Amino acid sequence: MSGKKQHTCASLYGKHVAVIGGDKRLYYLYEALKEDGCFVTGYALACPTGQNESTLEESLDGSDAVILPYPLSPDGVFLNTPTERKLPLCELFSAISQRGIRHVFAGAVKNQTKSLAEVYGLNLYDYGSDEALMLKNALCTVEGALGILISELPITLSGSLFTVLGYGRIGRIMSQRLKALGAEVNAVARKSRDHAAMYIDGVRAFGYERLDAAINGAAAVINTVPAEILDANALSGISRDTLILDLASSPGGVDREAASRLGKHVIWALSLPGKSAPKSAAMIIKDTVGEVLGKLPI
Repeated sequence: MSGKKQHTCASLYGKHVAVIGGDKRLYYLYEALKEDGCFVTGYALACPTGQNESTLEESLDGSDAVILPYPLSPDGVFLNTPTERKLPLCELFSAISQRGIRHVFAGAVKNQTKSLAEVYGLNLYDYGSDEALMLKNALCTVEGALGILISELPITLSGSLFTVLGYGRIGRIMSQRLKALGAEVNAVARKSRDHAAMYIDGVRAFGYERLDAAINGAAAVINTVPAEILDANALSGISRDTLILDLASSPGGVDREAASRLGKHVIWALSLPGKSAPKSAAMIIKDTVGEVLGKLPI
């Protein structure tokens, strides 16, 4: 058996990289880059000791590239950081540009942020749009979601009924894992292609026009669609005993005001990979960034 370390990325060896902001994923990424022989500095990391080894300026000095969080910025104005200090993206991009750094990596980048980066002459790569990363991230999300279901529900997953809204990467893997654990699964989607995939997976297929029938009797309704699928009307047909687990990115898929008014149990589980499996998620980011960074003329 080889003694080679898993996840070693040769293309990053000797590179000078600044890792800034984010949740535990970027802290583990910072540590992994050091282990791979990368010259790495960190700023505003989710460090367990609460310490950061440098200032923003010190972290950027001499760097070939900068790796930023996933998501980069929930509001499109400030960097996503675990610290109380708010760092405007315009201030960050200016500091990066002033040091002649052109290559910046971030996840879930909004169009307005891409335009802002261009103003400062930065090449902003959205590693969150990489297909392989999205698929691996979906698996991390599903494992975290299963943990929530197990801890929140007073029943076993096996033998229980679950309804999954949406049949993209997360919705399909979620359904497959639930089936593997002995659960019954209803899934709701619009496209006939998704319905065909449900048939192959042994999942009962519903269209949104039959949403009420799909959620009837479910122990939990799991939403993966980032649009308001569960409005007040749909929520009124869901039992108070049913857990509503929203895995969709902002704005989510639940009318949370109506859910509160109707007494529904809703958990909006954002950024699950960074909470349930941050080290694994960090390795996924490193593999993706390393592939691109290794090809750049630095």
